Amino acid sequence: MGLGLGGYGDIEIGSESLLGSMFSSRENFTKIGIKVKILTESENIPGVAIGINANNSWNSSRNDDDLIRTSNSDLYDAGLRTADYDSRMTSVYAVIGKMVAPGLTLQAGIDFADMRYKNVYVVFNEGQSTFTQEEQERETIVNFFGGFEYQLNNRTIVMFELQSFPYLKVSATDGMLKASRRIVTVTGFRFFISKWLLLDTGIRYQDNYSGLADAEIRIGLNGVWNLGF
Repeated sequence: MGLGLGGYGDIEIGSESLLGSMFSSRENFTKIGIKVKILTESENIPGVAIGINANNSWNSSRNDDDLIRTSNSDLYDAGLRTADYDSRMTSVYAVIGKMVAPGLTLQAGIDFADMRYKNVYVVFNEGQSTFTQEEQERETIVNFFGGFEYQLNNRTIVMFELQSFPYLKVSATDGMLKASRRIVTVTGFRFFISKWLLLDTGIRYQDNYSGLADAEIRIGLNGVWNLGF
């Protein structure tokens, strides 16, 4: 959900797999974000915006041996049996966008993430060893994103997005956590059902997937309304 601020920024509240992709891409956390326009796109210069996203509270992730076995068999085979922790993240980013040809717009950006985690409890070595850490730890990581939009007609846009996003990686050797990144691509279409209702559909793929069968088809509806004040 987002609220535009007079064409110069917006506030967003939503959910995404910020830190939950160690085992399951379906583990989502709530975030709040603010984006501000710095430059308006013109014939010679791209549009530029900066923003910040944050988790306002700690998110608990609980991963037992059944979940690890079914969602990450490599870690299970390496001896990992439990990985519990609380996490949160704040990131700042900058993005540029430019129409480079009729109907074709390119975007690119960079993101700096500050990740925190605590209350770590990991069981590894096939259940014979444990690692605990109650104190808060900090990890920082730089990510990137980019893509394009191409308008096929007045109601249909084809889109492609590529981004890296951070997650907490667990070691099956010593049970410690550290920041790492994954690469995600999404290719799909945006169809304008009406002036205010949009249908998005696309295929999502991550670099840790093992084949075409792991690809996810995503479908979403977006509504856009002018509140008139």
